[in-house]
Amino acid sequence: MDFKTEYPDYATIETHIRRARLERSVALAQFLADVIVGTAKGLKNIGAIFASIKVARPVKPIAIR
Repeated sequence: MDFKTEYPDYATIETHIRRARLERSVALAQFLADVIVGTAKGLKNIGAIFASIKVARPVKPIAIR
């Protein structure tokens, strides 16, 4: 016996649960994609900040005679 033939009343509930699982999977995938993109942008900004820092060159010492 098949579940749908044995319990036909629960077929719509099964469809609803399946749709909810798909929506949860899409929401989770979107969240992970946003985290990855946000992390990449943050690392890019940190790299730009370090690239913009200019290192002071040491002053040539003055020779005293």
